[in-house]
Amino acid sequence: MISICFFSSFIFLFNIIYSYLKNEIIYCILFLFLLITSLLFHYYKNVFLLFIDKISILAIFSFGLYKFLQKITIVNTYLEYLLIVVILLCFIIVNYLYVYGYLVNQYCFCNNIYACEICHSILHMFVSIGHNCIIYIL
Repeated sequence: MISICFFSSFIFLFNIIYSYLKNEIIYCILFLFLLITSLLFHYYKNVFLLFIDKISILAIFSFGLYKFLQKITIVNTYLEYLLIVVILLCFIIVNYLYVYGYLVNQYCFCNNIYACEICHSILHMFVSIGHNCIIYIL
């Protein structure tokens, strides 16, 4: 059976399209790589693909953090302040589901595979929203 996370990975298409439209080509390429690695990992579920997927996640996180820190020093509008709050909330939610969940064997790491898949799919959604907000304020 195909994983729910395989299907939720397609949410990264929004990031690919939006970053392309905003002429953020590096972001576009990184999200394309993430989409491919995420689809491959969630379909085949092997350790090598997990490692490659983690590399693409780290690349997106690093580039997003770099762009976010560049922009946060020159916020001009209330909308940008609001989006910064949304970005930070998305970051907190993603870390809560993944890092805290790993530490306590819950959420993305609980014993119920269906619940894990749902939590991981929600994680995909918040990653997408957070990074689209970063792209918007660039």
